[in-house]
Amino acid sequence: MSADFEADLIDLLRQRETVHAELRAINARIDRIRSALHQRHRRAKQREVKVKTKALTKIDRLREIDLMRPYLMKCASRWFRGIDCDDLVQETVIYAWQELKGYDSHRGSLRSWLFALMRSWYWAEIDLLRTRGVIMLNTRKIDYE
Repeated sequence: MSADFEADLIDLLRQRETVHAELRAINARIDRIRSALHQRHRRAKQREVKVKTKALTKIDRLREIDLMRPYLMKCASRWFRGIDCDDLVQETVIYAWQELKGYDSHRGSLRSWLFALMRSWYWAEIDLLRTRGVIMLNTRKIDYE
């Protein structure tokens, strides 16, 4: 081998090592930037959740309950036969307004809470009719006495 060729080869190997060192430094910087962006994103999500929970005041919840009326009516007409669905939904909404402090958003959605209230009102109505000796079945009154 000639001396010039060996010198060129050694020079290329040094350049390759320099390039590899620079690439490692660039990759380390990219990893730090990704980590910082991930942390910022996570903090932003946490702030967003805090803002959302603080933003839902009692008035917002009342509006949300009022917006649920059509869903409650639809389900009441499908599920509960034999009683006036308008009255059932109205009683459910009034009770929800009064007992809003009993709602815990960590235990479930507002919709599921309202449906549970409506179901409770329905069974309370059925129990009341049973104690009177009258059960309504498909809008006909049946007397068991």
